[in-house]
Amino acid sequence: MGMRFNEMSVQTNLQFLLSQMNLNANSLSEASNGLLKQPTTRRILNGESENVRDKTLERYAEFFGVALADLKYGDVSKPKPVISYDQHTSPLNLWDDETPLDSDDIELPYFKEVCFSAGSGHTQVIEEQGRRLRFSKRTLKNAGVEPQNAACATNSGKSMENTILDGAAIGIDKSKQAIKDGKIYAFDHGGMLRVKRLYRLPFGAVKFVSDNAEYQEKTMSSEQWQQEVRLLGWVFWWSSVDKW
Repeated sequence: MGMRFNEMSVQTNLQFLLSQMNLNANSLSEASNGLLKQPTTRRILNGESENVRDKTLERYAEFFGVALADLKYGDVSKPKPVISYDQHTSPLNLWDDETPLDSDDIELPYFKEVCFSAGSGHTQVIEEQGRRLRFSKRTLKNAGVEPQNAACATNSGKSMENTILDGAAIGIDKSKQAIKDGKIYAFDHGGMLRVKRLYRLPFGAVKFVSDNAEYQEKTMSSEQWQQEVRLLGWVFWWSSVDKW
């Protein structure tokens, strides 16, 4: 037995839906190939049916293209507000930590610069436990990045400002450990998480270049590079969110 419904609401809604399609109890039965039987429709229209099974009402809702809840409790004569988007925009899908992952989603680990204990003031770059950034598998595939090699971090500072803003999230491919001239890399430099364009120089030296012209280029010898730097990987993606 279905739940008791708002009888007047169903009666009124069905009358409206029939009128919109120029149907009556007899022609509705024919139009639905006998699925919506004439006696049942007449009883609802005449207010003679105190209870109708949800399964039966679902057939009416499906035929007329309305929600079962609207048929039972709402007013189908009132149009629902429609949010339209032009050809240049699309709706945002909002999510938080409690939102289940979609089939195209993956959660990536997050690198973070943290201070050593005991108040020494020194920092280190670690993978932050429990923090993840939701990412699209399609984006990884388009960038040629395997999910197991991907991680994220936050850019700090204005040295890459013309390309990557301060506070922007970045995507890192940890498998890319060889320097390809001009590509952007994330690396741990003495405990500081840095993001720069890198260039190879003779004798194993490395040049750091910022996209912000206010920051000078820097060069590090092969020995310094080996001793002071841990390359995290190639930066293949970054967010671009401006601030008002």
